[in-house]
Amino acid sequence: MCDYDNAIFRLATAQGAEPEDYTGEDGLLYCGSCRQPKEAYFPEGKTFFGRDRHPKECDCQRKRRGTLEASHREYKHREEAERLK
Repeated sequence: MCDYDNAIFRLATAQGAEPEDYTGEDGLLYCGSCRQPKEAYFPEGKTFFGRDRHPKECDCQRKRRGTLEASHREYKHREEAERLK
């Protein structure tokens, strides 16, 4: 794999492992707080850039993302309301 491919893969799978995260018996990274997997295997044993798994959102990451998106939507709404005044 060339350096460019490695850089793209690192950017696409940039997922910080928290100190409480752990690796399960199946070899996947699990969240230490909600106990949900942070990785999943590709279907049918396929690989991508020589990797057999991809990042996946756990419940607490999904909740954080939802909160951030809601606050961003609220900010955009207020910004648009101020612009229209």
